[in-house]
Amino acid sequence: MFNGICYDHRSAYTAQKCSELHGYFNDEQNYCYYNKTCISGHMVNQKCYPFVDSTYTASTCANIGGYFSTTDIQGQPGLFCYYLLFNCTFHAVNGQCYRLKSAMDHQTDCDRIGGYYRHRYCYYDCPNTMHFMNNRCYSNRSAKYTQNDCKAVGGFYYNYFCYIDHCNYSSVNNHCYRHKSHSYSNNTCYNIGGYFVVDSPHHSYCYYTSYNCRYHRINGQCYTRSSNQSQMVCKTIPRS
Repeated sequence: MFNGICYDHRSAYTAQKCSELHGYFNDEQNYCYYNKTCISGHMVNQKCYPFVDSTYTASTCANIGGYFSTTDIQGQPGLFCYYLLFNCTFHAVNGQCYRLKSAMDHQTDCDRIGGYYRHRYCYYDCPNTMHFMNNRCYSNRSAKYTQNDCKAVGGFYYNYFCYIDHCNYSSVNNHCYRHKSHSYSNNTCYNIGGYFVVDSPHHSYCYYTSYNCRYHRINGQCYTRSSNQSQMVCKTIPRS
């Protein structure tokens, strides 16, 4: 026992090797006391890895179950992937392990997401600026969609969030809407969960995904209130 720690093994290793094993080197005895045996490997993050490679990206390292570090076990800076075995269960291409594969017509689109382009396919991993969900990479994530509206615009709904890659309909105010109409009033547009835009004094549009009126559907509009009044009185009531 040294410094209050009980060690299981003792060997005549050098001080440097003892440090790699996270052991205690006794200068007087010239012995190394340690607990975990990692003689032919690399003790990193409290685990012994037999291999290290500086050509693997951080994504490849994660995909093969390795540990990525920007310093080696001596503390020298660099890019190091410590791993047990290059067992890529996704797509092993170009000496890397990519999680995703998508058909793309242009290499520039693949380069934009940091992928590897070959034979009209892009092999890539989801960048940190995007969201990986349902084995896909999504550009946007928002909690401002209902589950039905998310599905209607081609998104994936999970845990109160809607994940959307690209809006194939109308993208307005950082939101994807499936429909566009000039027939709805501002209040109706609001009541059905839409977004009202006035392009000019004579042109206005309501962007919406579903006509979900929870109130009163009358005359092609959605009203929140009703009252037993004459037509003359009704016309004097604002927003009626």
